[in-house]
Amino acid sequence: MRKIFFFKYNILFLIPLIGFLLYFQSLSNGFVLDDNIQLTENLAVHSLKNIPLLFLGGSFGGSTTLQGIYYKPLMSTVFTLLYAFFGASPMPFHLFQLIVHIINSLLVYFLLRKFFKNNLSLLLSLIFLVHPINSETVLYISALQDQLFTLFGLSALLVATKKVLGYKDYFLFAFLILLSLLSKEAGVLYLLISVVFRFIFYKKDFIKFFLLSILTFSPYLALRIFSVGLASPKSQAFFIMRIGFWQRIENVPAIILYYLKTMVFPKDLAVSQNWLIHARNFQDFYMPTFIILIILLALFATMTFSRSKIFIFFSIWFLLGVFLHSNLLVALDGTVSDRWMYFPIIGFLALAGTILQRVKKERLLAILIIILVIVLSIRTFIRSLDWKSDFSISSHDVYITKDNFALENTLGSALIQQGQYKEAIPYLEQSTRLAPYHWINWNNLGVAYLNMGFKSGNKDDLNKAEKYLNKAIENGQEYYLPYENMGLLVVDFRDPNQAVNFFQTSSKKISLNHRLWFLLAIAQYKLGDKEKAMEAAKQAYYLNPDDSTSTQLYYALFNHQNINIAGPQL
Repeated sequence: MRKIFFFKYNILFLIPLIGFLLYFQSLSNGFVLDDNIQLTENLAVHSLKNIPLLFLGGSFGGSTTLQGIYYKPLMSTVFTLLYAFFGASPMPFHLFQLIVHIINSLLVYFLLRKFFKNNLSLLLSLIFLVHPINSETVLYISALQDQLFTLFGLSALLVATKKVLGYKDYFLFAFLILLSLLSKEAGVLYLLISVVFRFIFYKKDFIKFFLLSILTFSPYLALRIFSVGLASPKSQAFFIMRIGFWQRIENVPAIILYYLKTMVFPKDLAVSQNWLIHARNFQDFYMPTFIILIILLALFATMTFSRSKIFIFFSIWFLLGVFLHSNLLVALDGTVSDRWMYFPIIGFLALAGTILQRVKKERLLAILIIILVIVLSIRTFIRSLDWKSDFSISSHDVYITKDNFALENTLGSALIQQGQYKEAIPYLEQSTRLAPYHWINWNNLGVAYLNMGFKSGNKDDLNKAEKYLNKAIENGQEYYLPYENMGLLVVDFRDPNQAVNFFQTSSKKISLNHRLWFLLAIAQYKLGDKEKAMEAAKQAYYLNPDDSTSTQLYYALFNHQNINIAGPQL
C-alpha cells in the first residue's frame, strides 16, 4: 500500500518538475503578437470594475469597450485579475499559463488512467506536457483561451466518467462546461465528447445526460448571441476566410496532413500560418487526400472489427478535434495553428495508448518513450527561444511559412519599435502587397513614415504617412490605432481646425479612447479654446487615469498653467 502511495505521489511531483524545468527560461519572454491588442493596450482589462462588461463584448479593444466577435470573457477576466495584481509585467502571465498547462497535463494523466495502466498513462501525459505542438499554447499569452477551455473541459469530462451521476455531479458538470465555453467556443468539444462517452460506456442514463447537455449549452448560446452575435468574422483578414466553401474543401487534406505530420515530426513550427493551396497537384492535394483516406479507412476498419470502446471513443475524440479545426465547417482566423491541436492531441495520444498497451516488453517500451520525451523536450526548449519577442518570433517564422502577410507585418512592426524605420518599410510593403485589404499592415506602414517625418520633418514622408493611415482607416473603420496615429499627425503638422474636424468625424465611427481625447485637448488648446481643451483632457484622464501624460495635461489645464506643446511622440 505504501509503495502504491509513493508511486502516485511521484507522478504528481514528476509532471510539475519536468514542466517547470522545460519552460522556466521562457518566463522572461515578453508580450508578443496579439498580446498587445488583447492585453497591454486593451483598457477594458485594466480595471476590476470592468469584469461584468467583459461578458458583454468581444476580446479586442483599445478603449474601455470590447470589440470583435471572438467571445472569450473568461480569458479576459483572468487577464484583468492578473493585471490588477501585477500590472503590465509579462512574467506573471507566463507563469500562470505554465501552471495551467501543468494542471492540464495532470488532468490528462487522470483521464488516461481510467483506460490504461499507470506507467503508460504517465508516459503519455509527459508527451502531452512536452510536445512542441503544444508550445504555442504555453508560450503565447493570447492562447490562454485554449488552456482554459481545456482545464474546465477536462474537469467536466472527468465528472462525466463516473458510472453513477448524482444531482451534484450533474450540476458540477454543467458548471464546468459553461466555464469551458466562456473560455473559448471550442469548449463545445468537451460537451460533445462527454455526450459520446456516456453513449458508448453508460447508455442507461444517456437521455438524461443528453438533455442536460442541451440545457447547459443554451445559456451560453443566449449570452453569446446577445453580446457578439453568431456571425463569422467580418474582417476576413486571413486568406482562408476570403475563399468559398468548395475552395476551403480543397485545402482540407493539406491542413489535416500538416497536423498529423507536426504531431509525429514537429520540425518546422511557425505561428500565424496563412497559406493556401492554389492548384490540385499531386503534392498539395492528391497525395494528402490519399493519405487521409487511408488513415480514415484504417480507423473505421479498426473500430468495426475490434469493437473496442476505448478505441472508438478516442477515435471520435481525435476526429472531432481535427475536423473542427480543418476550416471545413467554419473559416477560422488562419489556415493552421499549432494551438488548435491542444484538444486533438489528447485523442491522438490515447489512440497510441490503445496500441502500446498491447506491447509485452513494457520496460523496453518505457525506455523508448522516455527517449521520445527527451527529444521532444529539446525541440520544445529550442522553440521557446523564438518566443522571446515580436522580433525573434517573426524573424524566425517568416522564413518557415512563406508569403505570410501577418508575419511580414509583425517583423516590420518590431523593427519600428527598435527605431529601424527604413528597414521596416520593405517588410510592411510586402505585407500590404500580400493583403491589400487588411488594415494593421497599412497602419504600421504609415507609422514607419510618420516616425521618419517626425524625425526629419520631411513633407514627403508625412504625406505618405497620411496616405497609408487613411488606407488603414478605410479598410478597418472600427480599428482605433490608425485614428490615433492620424490624430498625432494632424495635431502636429496640420491646421488645428483640421485636427478638430478629424476628431469630430472620427467620433462618429469609433468610440474615442483616452489617447484621442488627449490629442483633441491639444488641438483645442492650440486654437485657444482652453475650456473645450479642459473638457477633452478630463475625458482622457477619466478613461485612463494611469496614463501619466494625460494626467499631467489634465492637471496643467485644471490649474491654469501654461503648456509647452512639443509634438506628442509615438
